[in-house]
Order: sequence, then C-alpha cells, then structure tokens
Amino acid sequence: MRGPGLPRAVADHAHLRRQDRAVCRQDGTSGTVGAGGSCNPMTSTGKPIPSRDSKTAEELEAVLTKALQGHPECQGIKILKVTPLENSGIGLANWDAEFAAEPGVTMSPDCKRVTLSVKHGVQKHFDLAAEN
Repeated sequence: MRGPGLPRAVADHAHLRRQDRAVCRQDGTSGTVGAGGSCNPMTSTGKPIPSRDSKTAEELEAVLTKALQGHPECQGIKILKVTPLENSGIGLANWDAEFAAEPGVTMSPDCKRVTLSVKHGVQKHFDLAAEN
C-alpha cells in the first residue's frame, strides 16, 4: 500500500487512517472496520454530556472579543450582540453571537472563518446564563 517516494511509516499511517474511516454494514449495523476486516459497532459510550459553565451575555462578549484579538485578520470586527436560543437541545449551545465590522472595515473570508471558529470554541465551554 506504499506509494513511490513515501516512507513506510507514512504509508502505513495513511492506510490505517483510511481503514478507521471505513464504514461497514453487516446485518443492518454500521461501525468502523477493525483489525482483520471485522466490523466494530459504533455504540454510545453512555457518558453524560459535560455541563458547561454559565456566563452573562456581557461576559461572553468579553471572551469572544479577547479570542478575536489574537487574529490580525479580524481587526475592526466587534461582537454586535449575544442572543439566547430557544429549544437548542441537549448538548448544543443555548446562545448565538453576531459579529459586525466597524465603519470602513470589510470582513474578509478568513475573518469569517475565524469568527465561526471562535464562536464554536466558546460555545463548547460556556452557556448563556438565564436572566433573572
């Protein structure tokens, strides 16, 4: 399975990655292909989804702003607002954030990717605290 010019370790690793991604179907089940071509069923781990800390909208805006500061392609981009989401579902974020460019600034495609990545990263760690 080794291509010309590829070191054996790289070729073997690429083969294993392809093998791990393969999906098998036997008797209506699906899973990953294991050693010897056997089908390892994909099952739930039964582990609960870890809870996230709650932060106010202002605190989330501060975290998002700080995360954007490390990306020069997003200079002049600010958080417009953080809004709660209704019926977000178990394990999903209960808030969304909107970003806006300051006057005279254009949001580049790279910056759009960064804002999505930053938002998703913060959503993994923090929920929006319920208003009292």
